[in-house]
Amino acid sequence: MREAGMAVKARIEGPPIRRCPILLRQTSFLALEEYVHSRKGDGLDLGLASTEPELIKAGHKARFGEVEERGAAVTERGEILYERLLQESIALTADAEPD
Repeated sequence: MREAGMAVKARIEGPPIRRCPILLRQTSFLALEEYVHSRKGDGLDLGLASTEPELIKAGHKARFGEVEERGAAVTERGEILYERLLQESIALTADAEPD
């Protein structure tokens, strides 16, 4: 993620500690700044004075983003099975073209 210019969070967050740990892959990162355009003025403009509203460019940043793998295993045996099936599906679709 750092190689892609994304700022990672300072600590890893996840489910609370349990006697039987839940094995879940989730990576959180600081959200990227997105630019938005808002109308300039007091908000009372009905669009009668001008057909071209003046826009203000501003930045918006959500608190964070997540990349989460859609799979979880409750046991180590389940994790091994999950990893094997995941690798098989990746191998089967490696040459597939996106629709």
